[in-house]
Amino acid sequence: MIAYIYRRKRKVEGRLELQRTYRGRFRVQGDDLRDVSLDTPDKQVAQSRLRERIQEREWEVAGLTAPASERQAVAKATLVHLTDFLADLKVDAMRPFLTARASTTKNRKEAVIPLHPSLAQELRGAKGELTEDP
Repeated sequence: MIAYIYRRKRKVEGRLELQRTYRGRFRVQGDDLRDVSLDTPDKQVAQSRLRERIQEREWEVAGLTAPASERQAVAKATLVHLTDFLADLKVDAMRPFLTARASTTKNRKEAVIPLHPSLAQELRGAKGELTEDP
C-alpha cells in the first residue's frame, strides 16, 4: 500500500506557491493510484482523513460495506467502554488531556496524554451523552 499527503505546488505570477490545503495519494491492493482532496490546512487532520479514505477503500475491495449508521453505532459502543475512563478524561481543560493511571501503564508511571482539539470536541459531546443517560 502506498499512502502519503502533500501540498500541490503551482505557479502564480511566475513564482511557486504551495496550495493551502493538503491532498492525498494512495493505492490499495493493486488499485490505480488515487488522488484525493483532503480539504484542510491541518496536517494531522489530513492524515486522519486519508486513513479514513484508505479504510473505506479497503472495505470496498474486500467486498464489505459499512454504512455511516453502522460506523456510528460501533463508535458509540466503543465510547460506552470509555465510561471507565471518564474520571481520567479532561476534555473541558484549556488544553484537553487524558491521564493514564500508574496502575494501567506498562512502566507503572502516571502519564498525561494531550488530545487533539477535534477529538476533544467529539469526546466532550460523547461524555455529555453518556453522563445524561440514566
